[in-house]
Amino acid sequence: MESDTESLDYENWGSSENSNTPPPPVPLQRPEPLEKDRHVYRTAVYALSSGIFIGLIGSVWLASNDKEIPQILVAIASACAGALGALIAPKS
Repeated sequence: MESDTESLDYENWGSSENSNTPPPPVPLQRPEPLEKDRHVYRTAVYALSSGIFIGLIGSVWLASNDKEIPQILVAIASACAGALGALIAPKS
């Protein structure tokens, strides 16, 4: 019984007559930038919007229960609003 190495024809490996030639290499394609990816953009908008919404609801709930609103809650909501504004603003 022949082994696999004996049945291969190594002399004609690169010739056009051999059917075992590998296909030519395919050039690599660059991935599209994230600026054009709608899913990443939507996820960022949803995350920042939810940060604003949670800060707003938390502030209203604390104010209605006569409790002091922590400055970190205001800071996080403000940062989310600023980032969302920068993300939505048209780029020239």
